[in-house]
Amino acid sequence: MDSTITTDDHVAAFERDGVVTVDTPWPGKLIEDVSEIIDRQLPLYVNEATQSRIPAKQRNLPGQTPKSYRIGLNSPLEAPYIRLLEDPFLEVLVKRMLHADSVTVATVEPRNSHPEPSTEVKIKEHTDMTVSMADLALTPRRMAVLLFIWLTDVDEKCAPLMVRPGSHRQIAEWMGDKPRYIHGPWDRNDYINVPDETSLPAFIASWSGQWPELDYADLVPCVARAGQVTVLNPATIHSATNNIGQTNRKTVVIT
Repeated sequence: MDSTITTDDHVAAFERDGVVTVDTPWPGKLIEDVSEIIDRQLPLYVNEATQSRIPAKQRNLPGQTPKSYRIGLNSPLEAPYIRLLEDPFLEVLVKRMLHADSVTVATVEPRNSHPEPSTEVKIKEHTDMTVSMADLALTPRRMAVLLFIWLTDVDEKCAPLMVRPGSHRQIAEWMGDKPRYIHGPWDRNDYINVPDETSLPAFIASWSGQWPELDYADLVPCVARAGQVTVLNPATIHSATNNIGQTNRKTVVIT
């Protein structure tokens, strides 16, 4: 494994912008194998092999208008995914970004966004957690990261990840030394070791209207090539988009 692929400049960009895309050392065969199993498991219409593993709201029945063009499943155990997770590159990458001696995989989510070329772009901006300036300065960093492993080329039309660079730091600076980590209603019984809204970061989404009204950067698309990885700070304002291109957008998202 080439540990020099991730540079100090990548780490600095991640801390500044909340997002960075890096190359990987993986052979094309590994990417092809994961891409192929996603084709089999996540077609636009359900099949018997995967029906029970796909969320009900994404189970499109043949002959009917699809309810969703973005199909995913959680925690797969098939060999190509395991080979991806076992490669030490991901661990080295995340440890560098979090300035940590060890990291833990929380979720693995393959996703297949099928083309909808005749539709308009749909954007739902959100954050997946809120962090303070202290969290961003601690060693190790007190936050999670999201890895978007791209299995296909992604351009401005092919359901790119959209991000407002630096927005995680703007929100953190606005909160000052009295951060509020949870916005809106929540049930304490759903979380472990989360006593209140102000004690520590929790992986809970917030939406436009729950953030301060600041002069955020414009949304920019994260374009990438198959085999690259985009590292995202989930406190950065971002959005998935629908696929208005001509080809499927396939990715594995690891928390």
